[in-house]
Amino acid sequence: MSLIVEQVYIFFYAVLAGGILAFLYDILRIKRRAIKTNVIILSLEDIIYWLLAAIIVFLTVYNSNDGQMRGFIFLGNIFGVTLYLSLFSRIVIASSMMVINFIKKVLLFTWKVVTYPFRLLFKILSVPLRFIGRCFGKLGRLLFRVSGKAARKAKGAASTRIKKVKVWGWFIRKVRKKT
Repeated sequence: MSLIVEQVYIFFYAVLAGGILAFLYDILRIKRRAIKTNVIILSLEDIIYWLLAAIIVFLTVYNSNDGQMRGFIFLGNIFGVTLYLSLFSRIVIASSMMVINFIKKVLLFTWKVVTYPFRLLFKILSVPLRFIGRCFGKLGRLLFRVSGKAARKAKGAASTRIKKVKVWGWFIRKVRKKT
């Protein structure tokens, strides 16, 4: 094989490696759009990406050119990244986000279907629980008036029950707002 043809093959390997690097970065961008993460995780993802990119470039140079560093290899990488980003990146990201959003909607719908009986049960039970809570409150006040110290103990128990009912009422209001 002639020297020029061999160099062209090496250049094409470099272009392919650049395209692979851009595709891997698109996967990272899709993940970042789909799942919001904090700055520390983003930094770790970037470090992992650049380590992987360095390994890919090293393996490309090592396998295609016996480890000889040439400027046109890096130009091929840059050309491959540019070519991928200009031709395929938007399509890959848009179609991937469309699939991810569809999956999210299916999972959300499934969650709503599964939790609907429980939300309905909370709505049904909220009225009697509120009524019982009010009765305990009135009963506690009546007992306090009737018998001093014993009533204070009963009021303490009733107060605890009222607080539990109030917590349930707060929880039920939150559930109602979400539905």
